[in-house]
Amino acid sequence: MGAQPTGRSASCQQTITVTSADTPTITCPSNKTFTSPDGCTFTATTSQIGTPTTTGPNVTVTSERSDGLPLTDPYPAGDTYIVWTATNSVGSASCTQTIHVIGNDTTPPTLHVPAGITTSTDQCSVSLDDELFVATAEDNCSSSVNISRTGMPQIACPIPGNPNRTCDSFVFPTGTTVITYTATDSAGNSTSGTQTVRVNENPNINPTIDAPANITVNTGPGATVCGTFVGDATLGVATASDNCPGVVVTRTGVPAGNNFPVGTTTVTYTATDRVGNTAQDTQTVTVIDNTPPVVTPPGPVTLNTGPGATSCGVTVTNLDATLGTGSATDNCPGVGAVSRSGVPSGNFFPVGQTTLTYSATDAHGNTGTATQVVTVVDTTPPVISCPSNIVLEPTCPTGAIATFANATATDNCGVQSVVRTAGPASGSVFPIGTTTVTFTATDIYNNTSSCSFTVTVKTPAQVVQDLITRTQALQPPLTGQQAQGLVSKLNQALTSINSQQYPSACGKLADYVTQVQNYINNGTLTSAQGSPLIVSANKVRNTIGCTNNPCT
Repeated sequence: MGAQPTGRSASCQQTITVTSADTPTITCPSNKTFTSPDGCTFTATTSQIGTPTTTGPNVTVTSERSDGLPLTDPYPAGDTYIVWTATNSVGSASCTQTIHVIGNDTTPPTLHVPAGITTSTDQCSVSLDDELFVATAEDNCSSSVNISRTGMPQIACPIPGNPNRTCDSFVFPTGTTVITYTATDSAGNSTSGTQTVRVNENPNINPTIDAPANITVNTGPGATVCGTFVGDATLGVATASDNCPGVVVTRTGVPAGNNFPVGTTTVTYTATDRVGNTAQDTQTVTVIDNTPPVVTPPGPVTLNTGPGATSCGVTVTNLDATLGTGSATDNCPGVGAVSRSGVPSGNFFPVGQTTLTYSATDAHGNTGTATQVVTVVDTTPPVISCPSNIVLEPTCPTGAIATFANATATDNCGVQSVVRTAGPASGSVFPIGTTTVTFTATDIYNNTSSCSFTVTVKTPAQVVQDLITRTQALQPPLTGQQAQGLVSKLNQALTSINSQQYPSACGKLADYVTQVQNYINNGTLTSAQGSPLIVSANKVRNTIGCTNNPCT
């Protein structure tokens, strides 16, 4: 190996602490809780605070409050901490005592608001220094009281005539401004007061006002008195101006409910500025009577075509008796007789609405009209006819295919449609059991009639029972023994079907088909006699799963 480096070193330190049995110890008095008699503070005596206990020779005990005050000074509501320290020539030890004061300050502060101010200006506003709006307050518990104010106008920046002072004055408009001051102490108690600032206009300048233009209106149709309603939109709005903003316009002379009588009415508009100066102008409203008579027609009449109608309408033989007669009134006397027009030729009212007009003319040539609606409603339902009920043997496990014609319908006004509304369509597979097929006919006025028929697909057991009956009926040409042999096979098949022993039923039905075919082949049965039995038996076989042919 090469030469080792020289001149390097390492070191560490160990601390040895020597304690003395004379080191002092201190134990604080227990924490104290006092209730403030005034809700703010509590003054505790030294005996109430207590004295710590110490160990060690020549121990000196000192104390320090967390708020820096002497021990015997009043303690505020909340927690104040006293740190007690024991010291001798060897060392020192400390502990902390908590003084908790329960307070309940419910006394609001005393608020002193500035005095009210009254001043004048030849402008529209005046700037007043912020020092005029300083409120003061005292509180029973705290020297810290928050004072807020509302209602102060905008700040003036800079102050006119004193550009070196900015944003410490306020612009008060002419008129009266009320400022509200609120003083709130640390416990949330508050007191409010107000200060009023009145800025007068000097010299006084009256506003100017222009009333809306004079108007002329008519009583119009439907008036029941010699007058008419004239809305605010028709009357219009007066325009006013003043040397200072804030002018208010009021109106007098408008009748109650804006109902102006026939003739001329004068409406007065008054403009009032912020310091009470006023100006007035007038508008005239002239009402002319041009109200036509109010014609009251008979009420609307509804006629029905009714059951069995052959025409699309109703013939009225006595108009007055069926339709009624009209009457007329007018806000002025002299109304004439009421006439009627619009009746169809031959008094035949077609289905739908026919409008009749009733007219009357008053002594001033005003004519009023009103209408009556005669409504003829087609209430005659279509006449619909459905196919007869259908009974089928099942041809597959899900049932059998049934075919049938659509229902047919006739109507006095015209048939709109004939649709199937329940049950499968023709050519569908109908399930085993009874299914209702419903057709609904709708005419051009939505009257409907419905009819229904049933499609019954027999159960396999029913078909076998039918085969038993049909087979028994073939005596002769079958002998009793021959018929009984076939019926025995069918009974065995029926028993197997009822107990869901389908393979056994399949065999018995196949035997039946074979035997019937033999009787056809040897001439015992004709094809016309035996083939239907074979067809029915094979349908049952396919239905219970002996074969897998499609539905027919």
